[in-house]
Amino acid sequence: LTLKLKKCKFGEERMDLLGYSISQHGITPQEDKVAAIRDMEPGPLRCKRSTTIFWG
Repeated sequence: LTLKLKKCKFGEERMDLLGYSISQHGITPQEDKVAAIRDMEPGPLRCKRSTTIFWG
């Protein structure tokens, strides 16, 4: 394993990694990822196709 010093960050208060925000307060999902689901138009999830589209 080798690290490149110019790619390393030290003393950061918060960092985003793999869809999550990591800080001294814990690990939370990134706001833009949550907003995509929260702002999604409600639709019928009764049929298999709609459910498959929702879950990706």
